[in-house]
Amino acid sequence: MNSRREPTFGPPPSEAPDPDTIRADFRPRRPPPPPPRPLWPWLLGLGLLVGVGGGVYLFRESLADRLLPSTRHAQLMEEAAVALAEGRLSAADGRGARELYTAVLALNPDHAQAREGLRRVAQAALAQARARLDAGDREGAREMLALARTLAVPAPELAPVENELRRLESEESELGRLLSAADDARRAGRLDGGADSALALYRQALAAAPDSAIARAGLQAVLADLLRTAAERLDAGDQDGALMLVQRVEAIDAAHLDLPPLKARLSEFQAGQGQHRSEALAAADAARREGRLSEARDGYRAILAVEPEDNRARQGLEQVAAALAQQAVRAAADFDFETAEARLVEAREIAPGHPAIRDAEARLLQARARASTVEEAPLASSPQVLRLLEEAERAAAARRFVDPPGDSAWDILRNARALAPNDERIYAAMEALVPRARRCVEDDMAANRLSQAGECLEAIVAMNPNEPTLPELRRRLAERWIGRAEERLGAGELGEAERAYRAAQGIEPNHAGLPALAARIEQARLARPR
Repeated sequence: MNSRREPTFGPPPSEAPDPDTIRADFRPRRPPPPPPRPLWPWLLGLGLLVGVGGGVYLFRESLADRLLPSTRHAQLMEEAAVALAEGRLSAADGRGARELYTAVLALNPDHAQAREGLRRVAQAALAQARARLDAGDREGAREMLALARTLAVPAPELAPVENELRRLESEESELGRLLSAADDARRAGRLDGGADSALALYRQALAAAPDSAIARAGLQAVLADLLRTAAERLDAGDQDGALMLVQRVEAIDAAHLDLPPLKARLSEFQAGQGQHRSEALAAADAARREGRLSEARDGYRAILAVEPEDNRARQGLEQVAAALAQQAVRAAADFDFETAEARLVEAREIAPGHPAIRDAEARLLQARARASTVEEAPLASSPQVLRLLEEAERAAAARRFVDPPGDSAWDILRNARALAPNDERIYAAMEALVPRARRCVEDDMAANRLSQAGECLEAIVAMNPNEPTLPELRRRLAERWIGRAEERLGAGELGEAERAYRAAQGIEPNHAGLPALAARIEQARLARPR
């Protein structure tokens, strides 16, 4: 039997003292006081608490990011980054980058990434201000500058864009003034011709603002007005005025849409005027050759009134003056001094300093002196008349039928007739001159000496304008000149063809072959390389 005894806590219940037997004066013994505790644990705990609190404060953002990765400000930061990348820097609905970063800072004022985001928004605003200014969007540039200024972009960085904006606004104000003044000038009809004209003001506006659509449209409108005025002048026959305006517009805008049709009209008008002038010149030349000097003079003057620089008309007038001087010489040779003086007066009125006039004046003086000494002598025994007849024969043989004045066969015979009015030999010699000149025309045409044939033809006109064979001679000689012109055209010699055409026109202005020849010459002129 096991005699082991299990341990117990205190005496067994049978051995417990009886509460009734405990003495009344029994008092329990007090435990001894605990020993005093040391202070260092408390100090260590307090230090640890302060350290942990400081670390939490200093690294509160990082701890918040680590401990709360899906908080509201993290979502806002993501949306702000997207808005910044898309260029939505600020928006009234709060979805702009600035507003989103500001919302993050409202949740966490010390959020460093949000502050960096606002800095990038500020720089983006400055960049957009510069880009919008370059694109001409001044209002947009002002908005972006205001945003950049709000986000505390440094003043030195803002200054270049702000200065450029102020300069452009100043130019815009000046541009508005110029455009207003140009509009007023156009309405007042001052299109061109001074610094205050519409054309000058619009051009000045374009120089200040080359991209101004309003200034460019205004300039185009003024040029169109000038071309309309040119068309009106052309309708009124003012070729020079129309040409001046067309050249003015072409110098400013050679590609103006209204230029080509008006230039075509002007070319047609000039061609018509040229044809009309050519016909008028031919008529005046014919009148001069046929001795109708007053008609020739008036024709040349009419041409010069329209075209003051026309050399042919000017030369024609000088030739009329020379012809009048020749008539004065012939009248003086007949001792008709009154007629000679009248012709010289007409010649001086046309060309006062012409050499032929001075020569005629000298011959008139000689004739007056000769008239005072001439005495009528018996015809049969007059050696002077015989000498004159011989001189006239030599002049006719040399083809000096009417030129030079005073030494021609015609003038010599007239002098002889003045000495012996009744001498039949003189009249016979004078009548023989026209047939001899006619043979001269025929011979020269046969030998293709057309210029010399024309001189002989002119001699016939001077001696007898009513010669019956003159129309046929004119027609034939004109045809020869037309043939030469066509031949020269075929050889590509346009200048020679034009000279032959003018010669034919001067001989027979109404010849049926002239219009077709003129058309061919014009076609050749247009086809010629410039």
